[in-house]
Amino acid sequence: MRLIDQISSLMEQQERIRNIALVAHIDHGKTTLSDSLLAIAGILAPSTAGEARALDFLPEEQRRGITMKTANISLIIKKNDSDFLINLIDSPGHVDFSGKVARALRIVDGAIVVVDAVEQIMAQTETVIRQCITEGVKPILFINKIDRLINELKLPPKEIAERIEIIYTNFNLLIKQYSKKTSLPAWRVSTKKGSVVFGSALHRWALSVPLAKEKNITFDTIYKLYQENDIAALQQMLPIEEPLVDMIIDHLPDPISAQKYRLRKIWKGAIDSPIGKALVACSKDESAPMVFGTTKLLVDPHVGLLVLGRVFSGILKEKMTVRLLNTNEVKKVQNLYVFMGEEKKRVVAVPAGNTVALSGLGKVSPGETLVDNKTTKMTPFEEIKYLANPVVTVAIEPEMLRDLPQLKHLLERFDLEDPNLSVRIDDQSGEILLMGLGELHLETVVKELSKEIRCTASKPLVVLVEKIEQPSGIVTYEMFGTTISLSVEPATIPYTSSATSPEKNDKIVKLPQYQNEIIIPAVLFQQLSKDAVENILLGAENALASGPIASKPVSEVRVILKEFTVEGSEKFEHTVPAMRNAVWEALRKGKITIQEPIYRIQITIPASYLGKVTAILNKRQGAVLDVRTDQDLLIITGNLPVAESFGIDQALRSETEGRAFWQMSFDRYESLKGG
Repeated sequence: MRLIDQISSLMEQQERIRNIALVAHIDHGKTTLSDSLLAIAGILAPSTAGEARALDFLPEEQRRGITMKTANISLIIKKNDSDFLINLIDSPGHVDFSGKVARALRIVDGAIVVVDAVEQIMAQTETVIRQCITEGVKPILFINKIDRLINELKLPPKEIAERIEIIYTNFNLLIKQYSKKTSLPAWRVSTKKGSVVFGSALHRWALSVPLAKEKNITFDTIYKLYQENDIAALQQMLPIEEPLVDMIIDHLPDPISAQKYRLRKIWKGAIDSPIGKALVACSKDESAPMVFGTTKLLVDPHVGLLVLGRVFSGILKEKMTVRLLNTNEVKKVQNLYVFMGEEKKRVVAVPAGNTVALSGLGKVSPGETLVDNKTTKMTPFEEIKYLANPVVTVAIEPEMLRDLPQLKHLLERFDLEDPNLSVRIDDQSGEILLMGLGELHLETVVKELSKEIRCTASKPLVVLVEKIEQPSGIVTYEMFGTTISLSVEPATIPYTSSATSPEKNDKIVKLPQYQNEIIIPAVLFQQLSKDAVENILLGAENALASGPIASKPVSEVRVILKEFTVEGSEKFEHTVPAMRNAVWEALRKGKITIQEPIYRIQITIPASYLGKVTAILNKRQGAVLDVRTDQDLLIITGNLPVAESFGIDQALRSETEGRAFWQMSFDRYESLKGG
C-alpha cells in the first residue's frame, strides 16, 4: 500500500492520531529530535538522524543551526503492532519567531517541550509552556543533551539524577502557575509514569524511568559508556525510538479526547448547540457540520496560496464550497494536501481531527473559521493570541528601481506568512518599512528577499507606539456633511459604561498586531451600507496605524462608533478622513503618549562574570531585577530598552569570553522620556 493511502486510512481512525508540536528555547535540540522521529517512520536513515536537521528547509536555517519557520510532516509510527498517524510540527525556538509557534499550537493537541540539560528552563521555555496552556495543548518533557552534563560539566551520576529532578520539578511548577483559573485537566509530567524522557538526540539514545527499571539500567552505566566513548553501545542499549514513541502514544491525547477540553479554550460558542456538540465530539459523521480552523498561509510555487489548518468537525472534501465566517465570503476549495516535509501529497477527503492544506481559496487570514456552505450561523474560533508586537524596524529598498513593484509583491507574501512581521509603505515618501520582533527576525526577512531581488536595508531602529491612559468619553466630529460620534478606551480594561459588552450582531473588527479593536453596534451596523462600513473601518484603521502626535502605531485601543450620519445623498468619499480625524480627536482626549518597548532579558553566566554583565546592562539603561544561583551558574533577569539592545550580543560574548547565553523577549511599553 502506498504511504499516502496508509495515511488516508489512518485519518479515519481518530484514536490513532496524534497532532503534536516540538517546542523549545532556541538551540535546545527540537529539530535534531525530529530527525529521530523521521528515522522511526523510515523517512530518514538512522545513520544521519541527529545531524541531518531534515525539517530545516531554509539554507539560512541550516547555516545558523536554528529553526525559523514551522515545518509540517505526517508520519506513520508503529507501537505494539499498531500503526499511528503522527502529524508533527517542528516550530522555531527563537523568540523572534514566537508568532509562528502560536499559530502551530492552534492545530495540535500535544507538545513535546525540549529542554537542554545544561541550560535548563529558559525564558523561551517559559513562553512556550504559557502558549501551550493558552491553547489547551498538553505539554510533556524531553530533557536533551545529557551528554553535556557528562562531557562538559563532568557531573557524576548522582548529580545528573538531581539535575533531571530539578528540571522536571520546575517544569511542573510552570504548568501549575499558567493553568490556574483554567478548566484544563491537572497536567503534570512524571518521571515514574514515563512522561519525562531524558537522553541525547544528537547521539540518538534516550531513557525513561519505567524503561530503566525494565532494563535494569542506571546512570552509572551511561556514565561508564561515555567515559569509554562507546556511543554505539549506548545507541544499541537505549535506542531513542522506544521511550520517544511510548511518550507520544501513551501521554499525548488523540483528537477526540483533546477536543472535549480544548474547545472551551479556543471557541466561545454554545457547547450544547448542534455545532458545539459536533465540535466536542470531534465528529466525523457525514451529517456533522464541517468546521475548519486556519492557522497559516503558505505560498507554493506550483499551486499558489495554500491555507493550512485543522478539521475540527465533519469531513472536508476537495471541490467543497465553504463560507469564511469573519469575512462572510463564499469560496470553493480546489485540492487538499498532506505535508510530507518539503513534499505534499493530494488527498480527496479529510475527516475531523486531522491537519491539512487547502488550495484554491486565495488569501485567507490565519485564525479564520471555515464552514460548509449549508452552515449559515456559527461563532468563529477565538483569535490566535500572539505574545509580542513588532518592536524593531528597518527601511528597505531595491538596488534597481525597476524591481520596486516585484519587491512590494514579495513583501505582501511575507506579510501574509509571518504573524510578527508588519510591512508599511509611506504614501508620501514611498519608503518601505519592515517591522519585526528583533534584529535576527528582520535580518532573516531581508536575506530571504535578497535571494529574489537585490535590496538593501538600513540599520535597525526601535518601533515606538502611541497609547492612551483613559477613556475619552464621546467625541462628535463633523466634516463635509458627515457627522461621526465615537469614543475610545484602553483595550486592556474590561468593557466599561462607555462600551457595553458587545451584542451578538455587533460588528467587531480586531487588529491583533497591536491589540486594537473597532466596534460598530448592531443597531447602527444594520442601518449602514456595505460601502459605508468599509470606509468607516478603513478610516479607523488608518488612524490607528499612524497616531495623532507622532505618526506612530497606536496600541491597545478600543474604538466604539456611536453615530454616523451623512447629509443629502449617500456619498462616502469623505468618510475615511472624517473617521480618521474623529478617532485622532478622541485619542487626544484619552491622554495619548509616546511609549517605547522594553525587553525582559535573561542571561546565564558563570558567577565570575556577574560584574561585567551588570555593567553592560547599566551602561545600556537596563535594570537587574533578580539574580539566582542554579548549581554552577548564575541566572540574571532584567529589563532593557529595545533601543539599547542593538549589538548587545557582541558585548556579552566579548565580556564573558563567549560563556554567556541569553534570551530577550518583549515585556511591556514605558512612556518615552519627553514623549
